[in-house]
Amino acid sequence: MSRPRWDVEGRDWPNRAHSRFVEVGRMRFHVQIMGDGPVLLLLHGTGAATHSWRALAPLLSEHATVIAPDLPGHGFTTGRPAGGMGIAAMARAIGELLHVLDIRPKAIAGHSAGAAIAIRMALDGVADPAAIIGLNAALLPFPGLAAALFPTLAR
Repeated sequence: MSRPRWDVEGRDWPNRAHSRFVEVGRMRFHVQIMGDGPVLLLLHGTGAATHSWRALAPLLSEHATVIAPDLPGHGFTTGRPAGGMGIAAMARAIGELLHVLDIRPKAIAGHSAGAAIAIRMALDGVADPAAIIGLNAALLPFPGLAAALFPTLAR
């Protein structure tokens, strides 16, 4: 499966007007930023992208500054974080993105693996949110065969 292209799939990407690309080390993050107010970081789950927040982000942006990146290896974000594609490496990469943007989220909402990344960010001191919200949070490994199959099938 090939990576999506901004000039093709991105032409009608939801909330495209709020998209930007940010260079962070060897990575190029696609991130959507909208609204004004306390900063809320939205982290999608495995196999997803900012598309996950297409309806929710505009509603939240009426009350907050919403930051929604495509995680490493997802959507339009290119490059790999140092240390691989695990939760800790992704947490560090998102922390580096926040540093480059000079943004400190008051809250982080994560869907599925995004919730685990949010918690790892807080535990590692990469972020210091007042709240972490997990939406169908994937905090424990899958048992048995699902542990091997799900990450591959989710992409």
